[in-house]
Amino acid sequence: MQPNLQKLYLLFFTSILLIITYSSYTLNIQTPIPPYSDFASYWDASLNPSAYLKGGVLIWIYRPFALLGLSATLSALIVNNLFLLVFSLAIYVPSSTIKHCHRLFSIALLIAFGIIFLGYCYLVNTDIPFAAATTLAVRLFTSKYKSLALLALFLSLTMRAQGALFFILTPFVFITTLPFLKIIHNQNTFASQETAKISAFLYNKKSISKVILISLIIPLAAIGVDSFLGKISDRSVDRAIHSRVTLYTGFIASGSTYPNCGDWTKHAINLTRSELDTPMTTILQNFLTTHTTIDIFQLFSCKLRRISSSHEFSAAYWRTASIMEANRLPGELVRIYYSIEFLISLALELFIIVSLCALFFRNRLIEFMLGLSFLISSIAVLTILEFQTRYLLGVIFPMAGYLLLALRKDETAKHLQD
Repeated sequence: MQPNLQKLYLLFFTSILLIITYSSYTLNIQTPIPPYSDFASYWDASLNPSAYLKGGVLIWIYRPFALLGLSATLSALIVNNLFLLVFSLAIYVPSSTIKHCHRLFSIALLIAFGIIFLGYCYLVNTDIPFAAATTLAVRLFTSKYKSLALLALFLSLTMRAQGALFFILTPFVFITTLPFLKIIHNQNTFASQETAKISAFLYNKKSISKVILISLIIPLAAIGVDSFLGKISDRSVDRAIHSRVTLYTGFIASGSTYPNCGDWTKHAINLTRSELDTPMTTILQNFLTTHTTIDIFQLFSCKLRRISSSHEFSAAYWRTASIMEANRLPGELVRIYYSIEFLISLALELFIIVSLCALFFRNRLIEFMLGLSFLISSIAVLTILEFQTRYLLGVIFPMAGYLLLALRKDETAKHLQD
């Protein structure tokens, strides 16, 4: 790419970032909405660590702003915009060897993230920081700054226990897909070379140690930080309920009727509270004996349908904010916002599917399998545990960021292995 075109791309990319940032302040600072639900628990913990329920290191990111006496809304705007910058750095890679289409994809991804971001930027949430930090970790893993990638991954996983499960399951899914490669090996000469690379990738000591580090040590350390913060909290009962309720809402106490399967319900909370002293093994045994295989299949089918058809990200929070503050955003604008998010969601899903197919047909099998394994692991976790649409932000955007790198880096797998 010529120097002038590089400057033009940088200018355009920066302009979009500034427009999103300006829009977030313009839309939110005039009519501040106090934090509610889970978002209130994060803010309460930043004011008083003994009130910690969940959120990991996010509460310490907010704590300086809380100590300065800033409001929750203003603090959220500052922190979320910082993570918007993190995400933009993760998907922008200045290089003269990158094709024009990859530049356009990175711009489109920033616009998509920015539009969804506007509905969250006034909330003390973990979804935007988790998606941004995980995308940055993916970017750094394919660079020479791998130690920083481990730090970014660790910080992101402390915020979301589900995210830690994504990474713990990924290598197991990767290994179980190897028989599929043997079929390709028998039909494609070039694929046999890729299969040999995968064997070298799997049995290389650096690769094994890296897999253990990324998929076991880092996630478990992140969960350990969350547990430590929980131990110094005064909300031990709430913590105990919280540690179980996602399984109750997503599986044990979930109905199988679309579109409510896997969603939060008072019934799940009450059942969790009433069975708090019962071992989880006993509860699961009782559930499996009272539900047939068909019942469980119907539940999983319903949740998969919810996951695949969930497109309402920020629009839901604009609607909530409109109820709490009548002048905030007209109902017609919320409906338009939902339509835009629907198109963004479809475009991202299509990009992920087409990109995975492109990697597969180019015989970039290591990159293909890594991406597919993470996607399957994420969907599996969301199928079993509680599901809300905002949880997809931590799957779709890191996945899209990874595929952008995999498509434009001919040696992505080599970087991962080194």
